[in-house]
Amino acid sequence: MLFKEVKAERTLLTLINATVSHELRNPLNSIIGQVYQMDEFFELFMNVLLTLSKSDSLTPIEIKEIFNKLESSYKGLNACGKKLKSASKFVDFFVHDILDYTMLNKDDTNFTKDIKVFDIR
Repeated sequence: MLFKEVKAERTLLTLINATVSHELRNPLNSIIGQVYQMDEFFELFMNVLLTLSKSDSLTPIEIKEIFNKLESSYKGLNACGKKLKSASKFVDFFVHDILDYTMLNKDDTNFTKDIKVFDIR
């Protein structure tokens, strides 16, 4: 009986580890993608600044184009920042879940197993 319980716990741990590692990939890939996209926005921003520094006088049309590029960079960086915050929160939640699970299994006095069927309603 004890062997079956230990085997079930190991199976559960393996399942949890596989699920968590799979679920961590999505937010991490999002973070990586957003960082690369932010690099493009920073490069565009730098190009606009270089254009401004090399120009002695700008026409109203050129000023409008520069403003549109800066506004586009701002919107893109803002969107990337929001996605980075969201993805990093997911990673943080998963890491805390792993730590919580570890603490629960560290000592049997921290967690009492109760195998009952119950209605959540």
